[in-house]
Amino acid sequence: MKYNPDFSSRFRILKGGKISLVVSALIGSITILSASPTGGVVTSGVANISQSGSATNITQSSQKATINWQNFSIGANETVNFAQPNVNAIALNRVVGNERSVIEGALNANGQVWILNSNGVLFNKSASINTAGLVATTKNISDADFNAGNYNFTGESTASVINMGTINITDGGYASLLANSVRNDGTITAIRGKVTLTGASEATINLNGNSLVNLRVDKGVLDALVENKGAIYADGGEIYLTTNAVNELLKGVVNNTGIIEANSIDGITGKVELFAHGGTAQVAGTIEAKDGFVETSGRKLDIADDINIKANTWLLDPYNLEIVSDDTETILTDDGGGNGMYEIVGSQDNSKIKASTIETQLNSESIAIVYVSTHNDGVTEGTQEGNIYM
Repeated sequence: MKYNPDFSSRFRILKGGKISLVVSALIGSITILSASPTGGVVTSGVANISQSGSATNITQSSQKATINWQNFSIGANETVNFAQPNVNAIALNRVVGNERSVIEGALNANGQVWILNSNGVLFNKSASINTAGLVATTKNISDADFNAGNYNFTGESTASVINMGTINITDGGYASLLANSVRNDGTITAIRGKVTLTGASEATINLNGNSLVNLRVDKGVLDALVENKGAIYADGGEIYLTTNAVNELLKGVVNNTGIIEANSIDGITGKVELFAHGGTAQVAGTIEAKDGFVETSGRKLDIADDINIKANTWLLDPYNLEIVSDDTETILTDDGGGNGMYEIVGSQDNSKIKASTIETQLNSESIAIVYVSTHNDGVTEGTQEGNIYM
């Protein structure tokens, strides 16, 4: 007779425990959704941080400002707004806490915003970024170097920078993602600007206003990875996917299975470059640079059979390149009516491309010229002789 009440009591406790767990899980989810930057301290320049409801507002009065944050994340229902003097102004946001930056909401700025977090940076699917320039990196730079214009990023972090959201850059601006491992699954747009995805340990960028002049990899890292599975658009601009520094023999991979477009517009030549220095460039998906230039370089090239490339010039740059006949006769002839040319170049290790792949590209719009790439001093780059085999 006493068994049933005892069982009922135990059941009620167990049931209550389950409810508590569910409530805790819901509270945890709510906390994540309402995340916003916390613990901001201005370490150089002039800026004011305020909050109004779900919005965090940073009003920057100086051309440059640096802010150390305990956390810099933006929940799905949150917005962070930077009001800056002009498009040339830069706000450097350095995370000194232990959490990765997870951007799920909106980040808006009329100037440039840099996010430095050695724990990693993730732009989730719901992220909406609208700035005149963007740097997202796991590397660091001192306030002194930043204010002096010495934009040299260094650090030993192995965390990643990943974009799954939507990044929109003002015309002529830039988006630069830098880490040992970088991946784009979302959309990045920078018309007449530059987009760089860089897998390296150390790199330097040079700016002119809100325009990225160039990015130089100073030090590579073993097994660096740069992937584009999403879409990158920079018509009238330039797109670079690169791992490691020139002359480094560190294994790294540059992989494109998504869409990359940098068509020439208004007389400005579009440019796309995939560099896997000392490693492998895996080239698939769609790469489009109408009336522009495409280069795919690496110690080894893997060219997908169904690659879709449109360009005035396509430079393939491995050590040795073998053009393989696949059931059809190898065809490498000038059709006389093309609007451009493809340069099939050998100068790295044991790469192959099917003749039919070249023929398909020829039939689309272009002319092919096959030659061996050498330096100005006549010395072929790489450990192989830069031969082309047919």
